[in-house]
Amino acid sequence: MMSVLSRALLFANYYIAHRSNQQENNDLPRCIFRQQFWYSIRQMVNGKRVIQSNNLPSDMLSVWDSFKAQHRTIMYNAALKPGLSQCLTEACTELATSYQNHTVENFETRVIKFLTYKLPITFVVSSHKNKSPILP
Repeated sequence: MMSVLSRALLFANYYIAHRSNQQENNDLPRCIFRQQFWYSIRQMVNGKRVIQSNNLPSDMLSVWDSFKAQHRTIMYNAALKPGLSQCLTEACTELATSYQNHTVENFETRVIKFLTYKLPITFVVSSHKNKSPILP
């Protein structure tokens, strides 16, 4: 079970990084916060056809194909033991929740760091100490 989940996490993180580096359509897809997204990735890792592709972003299957071609060991072709599917479904729920919690918990810190970086660049801050007054 851990082999399937590790491979799913590797691909999902690759996809998120790949998407963020694009010029357009580089937002974080909301579907990563849903169990169905992770279940679909699990199906891909297991070499199965994705049953409901509407749970995935439109470019994900093409990114998967190129990723799979580069990293042939990403596929987990071993048959799953009976009853393991229930555990994997629960793990998909946990992954969706973990990604959402991580985003929510780190949002404030990231916004503050971004503003601390961006505001001085946008608004040039100068000190008035060694400047002559505009009016005599």
